[in-house]
Amino acid sequence: MNPGLTAESEGRVSGAPEGGFSPGGAAGLPEGLPVIKREVIFKVLGSAKRWRMLALLMDGEPHRVKELARAGGCSDSLASKDAQVLLKAGLVVERVGLYRLNPVWRAGPGMLDFGHAVLRLDWGRMQG
Repeated sequence: MNPGLTAESEGRVSGAPEGGFSPGGAAGLPEGLPVIKREVIFKVLGSAKRWRMLALLMDGEPHRVKELARAGGCSDSLASKDAQVLLKAGLVVERVGLYRLNPVWRAGPGMLDFGHAVLRLDWGRMQG
């Protein structure tokens, strides 16, 4: 179990985030829900290509780096580095070279809930 990360219905989540989580119970939030620090969100989502990668991952399916690269509009090498940033922040989980959205953040179709902020990723609007 990751320090400070509580996984609910999907079981335990592996991949140790680097200091981006608190165990929940923050102002007005139910105890036990994960909360990601705002600074981590701003840093991780400060890249348009990572936004596009997350939008692809919203389908809930596992994706290879090559697919993330295509979505991000970058090389496989850069996509791999960005996937590691998402992994270290705890936004995605990785298993045998496949990345998928960390289920603890999914709030509904196209939405991520970080405990104090809800992010809507609308793939259609991001195409331009």
